[in-house]
Amino acid sequence: MANITEILGTDSLSSSRITINGNFSSLNNELADISTLLDTTTSTIAGMSSVQTETITVQDGGTLIASANANVFQIGVSSEFDKEVSLGGRLLKNGVLGTAAAPINTVSNTLDPATEEYTTYLINANAALPAGLEGQEITIVNESVGPISISGSLGATSIILDNTNSNVTLRYVGSKWYVISHVGATIVL
Repeated sequence: MANITEILGTDSLSSSRITINGNFSSLNNELADISTLLDTTTSTIAGMSSVQTETITVQDGGTLIASANANVFQIGVSSEFDKEVSLGGRLLKNGVLGTAAAPINTVSNTLDPATEEYTTYLINANAALPAGLEGQEITIVNESVGPISISGSLGATSIILDNTNSNVTLRYVGSKWYVISHVGATIVL
């Protein structure tokens, strides 16, 4: 913070000249310090080793890029991590399409996604899986009383979820969904 000397109402203008020049010099030095961090031409901040705030939000227009506060760190765009990620708490995936009371038939329901966007699907009829993204994982749970057949972009010919609550977890690799775990499922090679 610039150290500014106050000019009193009883001071004459000529005797205050040194004080005024000193104040302008202090302000100019403070602005020079700030301009080493803040580039007003490019609207960028650089060279800071620490920022303390309660909330920080990065947006591009109305699109959320990232937001952080004491409770949550949210990323609003696709992200890539080139190094390992270490989690100190729970890993929460994005939920279920459908519920046990109202499962979604991923074949005939109008909510059928063009791609597999969720991590868990509760289904009650045969399903054909579309292509996924490399490395993507999904879990499919049978909510029907009888068997359900899964076909589509599979590494196997088909997967049959034998009965209620039977399930399969798949990973998409090289243009196919491959089984990485299953309970009560028959894999038809």
